[in-house]
Amino acid sequence: MLHKSHLLPVPSYSKQPQNIMACPQPVFLFLLLAVVLSLAASFTTVSCQDGDWDSANATSTFNGQDLAGCGFENQTEYKGMTVAVSAAMYENGKTCGACFEIRCNGSSACLPKTIQVTAAKSCAASYFNGTRNWCQEPRKHFELPTSIFSSISNDEGAVVPVQFRRVTCDRQGGMRFRLLGSGETVGVMVYNVGGTGEVVDVKMKGDSSAAAASGWVEMINGDDQRWVTADRMSSLSGQSLSFRVTSSNGTVIECMNVAPKDWKFGESYEGDQF
Repeated sequence: MLHKSHLLPVPSYSKQPQNIMACPQPVFLFLLLAVVLSLAASFTTVSCQDGDWDSANATSTFNGQDLAGCGFENQTEYKGMTVAVSAAMYENGKTCGACFEIRCNGSSACLPKTIQVTAAKSCAASYFNGTRNWCQEPRKHFELPTSIFSSISNDEGAVVPVQFRRVTCDRQGGMRFRLLGSGETVGVMVYNVGGTGEVVDVKMKGDSSAAAASGWVEMINGDDQRWVTADRMSSLSGQSLSFRVTSSNGTVIECMNVAPKDWKFGESYEGDQF
């Protein structure tokens, strides 16, 4: 059962014809310069919507399959563009789902390509020549699947310097809610999140009169994007489920009746999107 965001139509504006007076050449040149400078400023503003470039290293030692860190196991929505990040970047799971733009920089092994990836795991101890732990704090490091690493470097065995920055996550479709748990508790894995990509709070409720009266139920998580109810929620069986999701920039979306009354554990349901 899909619940899509309802977007407001973008109004169109038509220019009214105006009488344009001819300007003396010096005045015309001045106005032209002002327009050019204004356009340049506007382009600068757009580029600053993404984060500033920072420095890190990258290796090709992550196989791209075991994504238990954030819980995104075998989710096709990410199209294989998921990576592991060092502990300093993972921040105990707070960075789960965040999007990064990465480019190789300063090595003869670099290829001239920029890629966009999603943080999905904290990389384990990664040693180079038995001496360097690339994933240990305070290092900033990316472990990339070979298929991704080979697009920015022609040496799969190298540790290459990279530049990276945070970017807005542009997802296809809505957020996904995969129901987890048992008859006693209800959990949900939230993924395919747009905007910042990061979820900092999740609440849920059923559609019964009692649930409506009690309001949203707080959910808790560990160092991933799997959220569970603190109390037993077996009474939710037979009710459609709604979720209230807060992203790391404070934006809140209420995805109403995402899971139908006959929802099942292990199934994924699509809601609205940031």
